[in-house]
Amino acid sequence: QILEVDLGSEGPRRAVMLSEEVSASAQADDLLAGLPSDERAWVAAEGPGVAVRHTIVLGYGDLTTEQALRRLLPPDIKEVPTAFETAGHVAHLNLREEVLPHKKLVAQVILDKNAHLRSVVNKTASIATEYRTFPLEVLAGTKDLVVELKEGGANFKFDFEKVYWNSRLGSEHARLTNAICARKWEAPVAPASPVAAASESPVSKGESPGESGQKRRVGES
Repeated sequence: QILEVDLGSEGPRRAVMLSEEVSASAQADDLLAGLPSDERAWVAAEGPGVAVRHTIVLGYGDLTTEQALRRLLPPDIKEVPTAFETAGHVAHLNLREEVLPHKKLVAQVILDKNAHLRSVVNKTASIATEYRTFPLEVLAGTKDLVVELKEGGANFKFDFEKVYWNSRLGSEHARLTNAICARKWEAPVAPASPVAAASESPVSKGESPGESGQKRRVGES
């Protein structure tokens, strides 16, 4: 990272901020002791320049999600919860038991650090329904869980609380779509029908997958 720093009598200068590892290895007579030899040679060749210590005050806005949570959560929580699934503007967490007392804090940090998100939810019980939906609670942001997203050239709009959606099944959706486009098949997997329809393939939906039968291309009648 390149910074503008004030070196006092020498006036403002442009400086390259080195990693924490380099700073930790610095010696009184050699602040660049932590740099690999080839990078030290590059610094010498690109001179004139001088290594200096400079204090930088970082605020909440400068920290990543993981950095912020490591500072805010108790030290006994070793694995910081930064991973989540997304569907449109919704982030779906699956928090471990030890993190639940801090669930709203975690959700707010994730919301703050991801500008495209407007809601953060957490699953409150295991999947136990025929159509794989699950109970959830909104931890941060808007309670509007009607999301819009695009996959395989088709636009989907559905209520995340009532429809099972897993973004990691995108390759499986694509495989089914390719098979459907090759011949007329019934498609019990909800996203496959509108995706295939977007490809102008003759398809018919199989058995109704609950609320996900309402999942369709925006504008489709």
